[in-house]
This record gives sequence, C-alpha cells and structure tokens, in this order.
Amino acid sequence: PFVQESDEDLADFVLDYIRRDIALKGSFLAEEPGAMQVLKLTLAAADQRAQTGPDGEKSVAAVFRDAAGKSYTLVFHLHTGPWGGLDIYRLEFRAAKQPAPKTKTVK
Repeated sequence: PFVQESDEDLADFVLDYIRRDIALKGSFLAEEPGAMQVLKLTLAAADQRAQTGPDGEKSVAAVFRDAAGKSYTLVFHLHTGPWGGLDIYRLEFRAAKQPAPKTKTVK
C-alpha cells in the first residue's frame, strides 16, 4: 500500500470516517468476531497518529464502548484506493491482551 499523507492526517481521516458513520447511524456498528452480534458502539478515544506495520501498512486504532461500558479496540487498516484516495480496506478487533494505542480522548 502506498500512502503519502502524514500519520496525523491518516488518523484524522479515520476519525472523520468514524464521526460521519456515527452521525449517519446514531452509533458505530461493528460485528463482533465469533459472536455473530452487531455491536452499537460510541467512540471513546483514537490514535493521534497512524502506526506503520509490516510492508509499510498504515493503521489507526480507536477505542469504543458499548451501552454496558465494555471497551473494544478496533484497528482500521488503510491503503491507497484504486482512484488515488485513501481507503479503509480492513477493520479488525484488537485482542484484549495487546497493548492499547496512544490515544486522545474524543468528545
């Protein structure tokens, strides 16, 4: 994946995507792996900068909470889209034992 934007711009892109999705649907909807259940989540915090992974892959992590207060960390994987813009091509739940991202609280 070839991404030219700064790590801060990538984090802002993901945060904007999340906010627009919440504005459209009332909450961020994600299917919990293995549970076959759609979670209604609110955003609690998000990475301030994108992280670089293997092969130059960029990702941004965000922490969400459900109505019961349980936290979930979702990782948004980015690459350059076929039209030249950015594309979120994969969304994954981070296992609880993995370290939490350096985040900023979102209001």
